[in-house]
Amino acid sequence: MKNALLKDTFREIKKSFGRFVSIFAIVTLGVAFFAGIKAAAPDMRITADKYYDDYNFMDLRLLSTLGFNEDDIDKIKKYENIEGIFPTSSMDVLTTINNNELVLKIHALPKNNLSNDNKDYINRPKIVEGRLPENPGECVIGKGDIREADVKIGSKLKITSGTNDDISKSFKIDEFQVVGIVETPYYLTFEKGTSNIGNGRVSNFIMISEKDMEIDCYKEVLITIKDAKKLNSFNKKYEDFILPSKNSLEDIGESKWYVLDRNSNYSFVDYDGSADRVSAIAQVFPLFFFLVAALVCLTTMTRMVDEQRINIGTLKALGYSKLAIASKYILYAAFASIGGSIAGIAIGFTVFPIVIVDAYSMLYTLPPVILKFDVLYASIATLSAVLITTLAAFLACNKELIEMPSLLMRPKAPKEGKRILLERIPFIWNRFNFSKKVTARNIFRYKKRFFMTVIGIAGCTALLLAGFGIKDSIEAIVEKQFGEVYKYNMTIGFDSNTDMQNQEEIIKEVSKNREITDYTSIKTKNVDVSSDEATEAVTIIVPKYKNKFNNFIDLKSRKNKEEVEIQEDGIILTEKAAKQLKVRIGDTIYIDKEENEKVPVKIRGISEQYVMNYVYMTDNLYEKIFKEEIKFNKMFAILADKSKESEDKLSKDILKESKVTSVSFNSLSENSFKETISSLNYVVLIMIISAGALAFVVLYNLTNVNISERIREIATIKVLGFYDNEVSAYVYRENFVLTFIGTLTGLGLGVLLHKFIMITAEPDNMMFGRNIDFMSFLYASILTLAFASIVNFVMYFKLKKTPMVESLKSVD
Repeated sequence: MKNALLKDTFREIKKSFGRFVSIFAIVTLGVAFFAGIKAAAPDMRITADKYYDDYNFMDLRLLSTLGFNEDDIDKIKKYENIEGIFPTSSMDVLTTINNNELVLKIHALPKNNLSNDNKDYINRPKIVEGRLPENPGECVIGKGDIREADVKIGSKLKITSGTNDDISKSFKIDEFQVVGIVETPYYLTFEKGTSNIGNGRVSNFIMISEKDMEIDCYKEVLITIKDAKKLNSFNKKYEDFILPSKNSLEDIGESKWYVLDRNSNYSFVDYDGSADRVSAIAQVFPLFFFLVAALVCLTTMTRMVDEQRINIGTLKALGYSKLAIASKYILYAAFASIGGSIAGIAIGFTVFPIVIVDAYSMLYTLPPVILKFDVLYASIATLSAVLITTLAAFLACNKELIEMPSLLMRPKAPKEGKRILLERIPFIWNRFNFSKKVTARNIFRYKKRFFMTVIGIAGCTALLLAGFGIKDSIEAIVEKQFGEVYKYNMTIGFDSNTDMQNQEEIIKEVSKNREITDYTSIKTKNVDVSSDEATEAVTIIVPKYKNKFNNFIDLKSRKNKEEVEIQEDGIILTEKAAKQLKVRIGDTIYIDKEENEKVPVKIRGISEQYVMNYVYMTDNLYEKIFKEEIKFNKMFAILADKSKESEDKLSKDILKESKVTSVSFNSLSENSFKETISSLNYVVLIMIISAGALAFVVLYNLTNVNISERIREIATIKVLGFYDNEVSAYVYRENFVLTFIGTLTGLGLGVLLHKFIMITAEPDNMMFGRNIDFMSFLYASILTLAFASIVNFVMYFKLKKTPMVESLKSVD
């Protein structure tokens, strides 16, 4: 008996293979997307952490303005938790390649024992091509980082100090031959930092033997901690593990040393931020994606059981138990969902992480992604898919099995005829022909079919719109921040020991440059601010002349675009910080001073800002809060020529001033954001393609179910003389109306989903755009309607093959 039922199950799969495959495909897509996107960020971090471990990346970096002598090194070595220690030096120099003057960062390699077994050989380079330096005057250079010049093995680099100091004070040799091209975990990104020589930007790094350097004392000490490699660098457990060693070394240094952890390394923080952004987007989108897939599977199984009333009645009449009969449909659902889950996990845990990490390869130098099988995500996705489909089958069967076999072996009695709303409006109804009247009745009488189809299509449209909307919101960061909010182009930093009179003289001298069309002095200070709800790190900006400050930063409300004025009795807080602190205009927040004193201030305005969190205040309010005379430490400038060549020349001229410590340009930050966003756009593109694939499969599934349910009706109208095209139009007319309603509903749902994703996915110091472009609505609608048209075309052949004799078969 059991064998007969099992055979019947397989026959049912073969008979309704299209439906079985569509359930399989929907589960595969849902599980693959959910598990794959969720696994991408952890795989990114695992890959980087393994890279750090393989090349002995530092856990701590010690700096000192006085340098480190042998006694200092001996003190550090006595600390018991140290695994490896590497005293070294680095220095910025200038070199010229193909008439381009570039800043290089030179790092020293150990004098001896460059083997991988040497625990003291920290921040080891990965050789991409060539070899490490073996002879005096040899160096290795970072891979593909100097974009302004072609540097190959065999090239020679002549270096100068970039200052009035002779290069021979620091190096025994002033010309180095490139013998290798390397990568290093210290520089995962192409961003190498800033410099106070040349154009102010480090273009690349080279590594030379310590023997080629004149070292009186070491400038830095790199340290690894015992057993730290057992932990993931991006995990809080790792930070907690390193913290005691960091504090102990600070105590040994007696406040003369700066002890920095991996969070001081730009590429480490930047990469972690990229993983965070992928993880943030993965919080909501995959879940909604999976829910849409699950809902359609549930609908399909429920309607399949409804179709099988006669078979269920026959089995019941033959003496099969309720459980045995239900097991046929439960097995059908289980085979489709388990098979789909296995395929989905295989695809999700391989394809999605690889594609996403590859998308970020244009920003980071990383080895191939390490794929990890995440038991939690695999279990959640598989169990959810299997439970939803099998439970739907069981509940639907259970509902039918309550009835007597004699009733089950007959089709359900048609519902009592009712007039639909349109019939009560003669002006419209009387203008419909027969086909349109039938279509209208079918749509509004069969409410279950109506709502299931509309909800399925709406879910897919919402996913498409949310995907396009995420792209719009991410791109808005660059467009709005650097195109509307920031009007200044350059920031100049001054030595903190410079008095106001000397600073004014420097500013006057700098402002004589013809490229600077306007400038203003500012004071910046990093502090924590708090409310009753939260605490946030912000940067205070105090303009010297508040009345002209809007020429440099457009302080305005994002919602009504009204200008926000800096007032004497309160501050302006940027929008993201206000949301994090859960405060509004008129509320009070507290500025945390260094001596643990909290000073209350009123919020007089909230300004539009997309990157970082700021507080703006007047100089009088600053002096009142901090009880100190204000010293302006930076300068904003607006430039006439924003080309790279002009910025490089301007930076070089300004850095000749001894009291100028830094020069930075918004163009660099803008380009960096554009590169990050371009990588994130690949992730969004994957989501859009996946949502499109799901939309296609869902539409196919729903259309297939609708046709299967109405096979007798379709056969009847064919017998009545309808041509194939008329039969297709009869069915497609309903499909089009339902698709249109579902698309409109999905656009509204997509707006809500997009808003929820954006709020959930935002990092603490960044605000995404809130608007969705009109074209995104258009794309989502067109794609949904296009998929519906393709499905209708495919289904045309199924309708054409519908046998007319079906309508003549007696139900009895």
